[in-house]
Amino acid sequence: MEKIALDAGRRGANCLVVIRHGRLVADWHWNGTDTTTSQEVFSATKSYAGTLVGIAEAEGRLSIDDKVSEYVPEWAGTPSADVTIKDILTNVSGRHWDVDTDYRRLVRAAGRTGFAVGLAQDAAPGDVWARRRPAGRRRS
Repeated sequence: MEKIALDAGRRGANCLVVIRHGRLVADWHWNGTDTTTSQEVFSATKSYAGTLVGIAEAEGRLSIDDKVSEYVPEWAGTPSADVTIKDILTNVSGRHWDVDTDYRRLVRAAGRTGFAVGLAQDAAPGDVWARRRPAGRRRS
């Protein structure tokens, strides 16, 4: 693992974390980062979200067919009320997306969750596919 960590550091990584069987095995940090440093992980959030939703569904805590408005009360009674978890995971939520919003405005927003929740519903769920949707990248 040390050799891999050294290589990651040389290539400009900020951190490397190894977890096995749910336990932290080792971690390394570079470039002035530590365990409290927030990291932009962009598209990796899709993998994390999909994994966590799968675990929650397997445990009976939710269904991918649930409406997101059951978990995001701000969407109840709005054009986003019918968006499902599956719509978010498959990028067909119809929620607003453009490069400026995703890569500039969201990243710089003081309250990212509120910013993402407050975006417009541009299309009906299932009508438009977009590679990314900020509503699926909620981070505070």
